[in-house]
Amino acid sequence: MAEKCTKAEYLSRVKQIETLLLNGETRANILEFGTERFGVSEHAVEYYITDAYKRITAINKATIDENRGWVLRNLIEVLRKARGASDLKVQLQALKQISEITGIEYSPAEQPERVPGMSDQQLDEAWQAEAVH
Repeated sequence: MAEKCTKAEYLSRVKQIETLLLNGETRANILEFGTERFGVSEHAVEYYITDAYKRITAINKATIDENRGWVLRNLIEVLRKARGASDLKVQLQALKQISEITGIEYSPAEQPERVPGMSDQQLDEAWQAEAVH
């Protein structure tokens, strides 16, 4: 039976298993590799596999979040420029995409009344007058 490994050795082993998983190795091959390479039981290699999956998942989530943030920043810039150019079509497209990415979606029927007592036409006129300034 192998001695207990240090934290650094454990992390090194998990990284090696992670590489094997990312390269598409089968669980059986990984178990064989781990038992022979590290001199531990299959049960111990299962822990390495579990931790390797956790690392892969965390890295993927961070990458997805980073890319989502990049896309949102670009869409907000497009929205800002479209507002400056009074391009309502591009503004609407950017807002729809931002809504989809953030998961914040309201259909017109779901939106609460913003200014009690004012019709949509009055609100549009007020918005147009404000946009001119």
